Amino acid sequence: MKKIILSLLLLGIFSCTVSAKQDVVLNKIQNKIDSCFVLSFKNPKAYDDLEKDLTAGYKTAKSENMKSYYLYWLSYMTYYKAVSAFKEADLEKSQKFVEQAMGYLEKMKKKDSEYYSLLAYEQVFYFQFIKLQDMFIFMEKLNKNLKLSMDMGATNPRAYFVNGYYDYYTPKEYGGKKKTEKLLLKAIKMKNSDAPFSPTWGIVDSYSILIQYYIENGNKAKAKAMYQQAIKRFPTSRDILRLKNKL
Repeated sequence: MKKIILSLLLLGIFSCTVSAKQDVVLNKIQNKIDSCFVLSFKNPKAYDDLEKDLTAGYKTAKSENMKSYYLYWLSYMTYYKAVSAFKEADLEKSQKFVEQAMGYLEKMKKKDSEYYSLLAYEQVFYFQFIKLQDMFIFMEKLNKNLKLSMDMGATNPRAYFVNGYYDYYTPKEYGGKKKTEKLLLKAIKMKNSDAPFSPTWGIVDSYSILIQYYIENGNKAKAKAMYQQAIKRFPTSRDILRLKNKL
């Protein structure tokens, strides 16, 4: 009997240790991935250790909820690997990574606004790799996911950001730049979820695009005001700081 009790206690301790390790990997995970992205231009292997930890965490996660977190962040990280490769002009590798990123999301069973927001964000990037004959089918999927992100996330800043981001980069002749300001202004007024391991991207990105949008439309006063608001809220953001010289 004592052996059984001891075994159960050890099992409980082991389970807590695994859970604690998962917490460590996912703690501030977005910041870790963003840091890897910056380092990747000097070190091509910057993502390797974090990728191993996330993959191991996914394989050992017991609940579908935890598995979804790991898949989400593996997808987010792999998307940024695609962006890194693109900036290094390695288009083949960039396409491979963004396809892999979308593949991680497809494995998720929890398909909520966060899921559709990230998927649409990755699809906007993937648009450049789509063959002409597949363009209309792909656009239908993208537009469907953009709509679902909004329908399922009325208070999700990333849903508004992704829709505004897509509108901003859609040429005017194809109906773009009509909803950019409205959507992104809504995004920056929203709060992120307090749930552990949840994403926070999208708000600082919304500020960045809004500032550029105002500059491009000749409204320097609005651009400066938005910059001041952004820098007060995100004083260390590289995306915001790099726009200072354009004002």
